[in-house]
Amino acid sequence: RVLSVEEQRALRDAASGAIKDLLEGLMLLGARPIELVRAKVADYSPREGTLRLTSYKGRSPEPRRRIVPLRALGAEALIARLAKGRPGDAPLFPRDDGKPWQHSGWDEDMRAVAARAGLAGVSAYSLRHSFVSLALSAGVDPMTVARIVGTGISQLQRTYAHLLHDHAAQAFGRMERP
Repeated sequence: RVLSVEEQRALRDAASGAIKDLLEGLMLLGARPIELVRAKVADYSPREGTLRLTSYKGRSPEPRRRIVPLRALGAEALIARLAKGRPGDAPLFPRDDGKPWQHSGWDEDMRAVAARAGLAGVSAYSLRHSFVSLALSAGVDPMTVARIVGTGISQLQRTYAHLLHDHAAQAFGRMERP
């Protein structure tokens, strides 16, 4: 499910504590939930305004790492607040008790927040889909979107073909012709 900006705001407003931080991170970064909960404070570079995320997607057992530009995504204040005064090996997005989330440990909290917001059929992964959809609809270059969210352009083409066609139509509409 793709959430509108208004629905995302309602979701954020219905949350508090650690789940609110995680939801906000997902909304701003378009990352997979597991990537954010595995991130450590040391993965944040305040000098460069970036966050290093690690994914184990794909067929290779080797991790894939990418650098996310926090300033460009409007996420720098959130990440700086979460990292402030904490040791490098601490989880960047901890649970309310300060411990790391377990895989899919956010699901129950997510369902409760979605219910409070009056939104059905919403998961943490919905925020990733929403990020990609909104970015492509806004005209962000598909290669840039793919790089930021850590997926391949072929996957974007399969999942978001209708938005890519709209993107192409907008871009060609702006193109100067002889």
